[in-house]
Amino acid sequence: LIILEKNEELLRENEALLLTKNIYLNALFGTTLVLVKRMDMAALFQTIATRAAGLTDTSHSFIFSVDSTGEYLELRAGLGIHEGRIGKIMKRGEGLAGKVLQQGHSMIIDGYDSWSGKNSWVEFSEIGSMISVPIYSENRIVAVLGLTYPTNSGKTFTTEKLTILEQFANIASLSIDNARLYDSLQMELEKEKQQQERISYLAYHEPITGLHNRNFIKEEFRELSAMNKKTM
Repeated sequence: LIILEKNEELLRENEALLLTKNIYLNALFGTTLVLVKRMDMAALFQTIATRAAGLTDTSHSFIFSVDSTGEYLELRAGLGIHEGRIGKIMKRGEGLAGKVLQQGHSMIIDGYDSWSGKNSWVEFSEIGSMISVPIYSENRIVAVLGLTYPTNSGKTFTTEKLTILEQFANIASLSIDNARLYDSLQMELEKEKQQQERISYLAYHEPITGLHNRNFIKEEFRELSAMNKKTM
């Protein structure tokens, strides 16, 4: 009888675990569909922060982009207590996001207000638990995602949530790559457009003075001649 009760209890726990995993997987699938449609980088960062918060049941999230040198982070999007800090710059190794950039792996800090590595510009009483996850692209960290639970929430980040966020970071990485490729293509198209406009301009103008050149005069004369022939 005792063994049967234990088996039933274990079965219920497994069912609850499977239900939780299914909820997360469905949320990840929905997130993938949303992220792949975001091509504007600013909107993409905001979407990543929002979706990550939804996956971990918090209203407080942030995402830093990493500059090309890998030494500085800039806060690109933030929700909740992080919203007013957008644009903040941190160095590699500074704060939890900087530590993640430095060490190259995810980190969880419980009791953030008493952690020796906390940011000087964060109100110590605001944050109870914090998690940061690196977002890689071609073996280089291009962004760092972070989420927090307030001190009074009583929540902490579990290994299950860490696993979900690392899976989410892989999706976010592909989305960032796509958005950067889109930006690059848009810049190339704009550059080509400007070059074509320049060629068209120089076909009828002097490059130094900007005055109409002989080609323009010939074209004008040709059009006038054609008009005269029609009226005769």
